[in-house]
Amino acid sequence: MHLSDLERKRHPFQGLKKGNAANEQKGNSNDLHEYSVGSSVSRAKYLRKKQILGLVGERVRFQPWLIPLYPELIRLHNNITVAAGVRLITHDASFAVLNCALKPKRFPERVGCIEVMDNVFIGAGTIVMPNVRIGENVIIGAGSVVTKDLASNGVYVGCPAKRIGSFEAFCQKMDELETGDYSYPTVRKNTHITQAEIHNAWAFFEAGHRES
Repeated sequence: MHLSDLERKRHPFQGLKKGNAANEQKGNSNDLHEYSVGSSVSRAKYLRKKQILGLVGERVRFQPWLIPLYPELIRLHNNITVAAGVRLITHDASFAVLNCALKPKRFPERVGCIEVMDNVFIGAGTIVMPNVRIGENVIIGAGSVVTKDLASNGVYVGCPAKRIGSFEAFCQKMDELETGDYSYPTVRKNTHITQAEIHNAWAFFEAGHRES
């Protein structure tokens, strides 16, 4: 199966099958394996190497499986984590319904860019709508819906996402959790957990959920 460069950007894994000799000669099999079972870091490196997004900076971690339509309209700068299930929406597809319901067709498909600046965490399941810029030093809580620009140095949650605190206060709170008496369980190596760490996590959970 032969895909154009544009089609491969939109569907980078379509037509690639591990074990296919032609694909292995081009390195496609390794690329597919790298994205499908690799870490969020290796996925970001794949996106950068294949120039799938408009920009992928340094120290980017990209966890989602899905690559958005029109990925060229997305710019990720430096030190960014895009957690699992995040959706980056670059277009409005409602035109298809309107054009069928209100004939003759008259509504074009609208698109919008998304730009994420340095030092940003986008929590799991967040939706980022078109025409949004997320400023530097921003934390976005899981399940948020970002419908407009987010100013730098803030923590945002909710639908629509609203500012609930400063980036500096968030960093201070995280530091207190590490050094205080009420310290959360941790893992020594990211994406790997030992039996001892599993035991500690469940012990912490049970201690906090005991019936009074």
